[in-house]
Amino acid sequence: MKKFKTVIINPYLFTLLMLFFLIGCSTNSDDNSNNSNSYNSNSNSNTNSQVEKVYYGNIGFTSQSEVDAFALEEYDRVTGSMQFVGNQIQNVDGLESIKWIKGDLSFLNTNLTSINGLNDLNFSDENTFLKIIGNQQLQSVNGLNNISKKISVFEISGNPLLTEVNGLTSLTEVTYLFELRNNENLTNISGFSGLSGEVTFFDITGNNSLVDFSTVQNISFTFSFFFDNNDLATNLPPINYTDSTGNIFIGDNENLQNVQLDYYGSGVSINNNPSLTNLNGLENLQNASLFISNNNNLNNYCAINVANIASIDTNNNLYNPTIEDLQNGNCSL
Repeated sequence: MKKFKTVIINPYLFTLLMLFFLIGCSTNSDDNSNNSNSYNSNSNSNTNSQVEKVYYGNIGFTSQSEVDAFALEEYDRVTGSMQFVGNQIQNVDGLESIKWIKGDLSFLNTNLTSINGLNDLNFSDENTFLKIIGNQQLQSVNGLNNISKKISVFEISGNPLLTEVNGLTSLTEVTYLFELRNNENLTNISGFSGLSGEVTFFDITGNNSLVDFSTVQNISFTFSFFFDNNDLATNLPPINYTDSTGNIFIGDNENLQNVQLDYYGSGVSINNNPSLTNLNGLENLQNASLFISNNNNLNNYCAINVANIASIDTNNNLYNPTIEDLQNGNCSL
């Protein structure tokens, strides 16, 4: 029988060995814990990858390749202005990641047919411009349906294929310039029904297919209002006139028959409106100087309360009374 030799272990050595063993187990446990935390960290990193990616400064595009290259960067915010210029630009489809822009937004002389791709974009500042000018192929502005801030300047001009502006229903207020000019096939502006407030300069000119202007009735102007060359308009839009320094210019509207104004102001010019026969609707004019000319069929001024106007200057109308004629009751042919 083989005899086993008794081994006596120093208790201090045993304690030291046990300590090393426990430390090793703890280290393995920490490693496993670290591995688990590392996975969670990666998961959080994926979530945190949605933190905004910001482009600092202004950015201008003159070609489709520039737009496409910028789209690949997937910016969320632009701290400056964005400008799309020239007929090489055909779409902005890839820019759907952009949520905010601090500066101005302009589309100038492009070949865009729509502005789809900027559907989530909004302005982060109120002192900004939105300009859509000279885009020969543009048919829709629906891609701007998220813009809900009030802005300083709004201009849609020279877009011959644009028929409606329904993509702008979220726009609430324009404070300095509202300009709707020379959009010859525009037939519907119900997209402006959400607009209200006061604008300094209000210009509706050269929209030869537009009949109904009532959806801009909640806008007031404080300095000047132009209503010119809107050939199908039979009635002046019911605009609010809120400032005594304002001037009104109504001219070259071929079918205009009604010029109703409730206005306290300085100057009212009514020129070259061949279908206008009377000034019914001007009963509430106060403190205004009237300049009335070249309205070939205008023969009745009886609606004017002479005591409430500052002056009247008439020429080349069917009837051209002086203020003395009106005071004496000679207000029509």
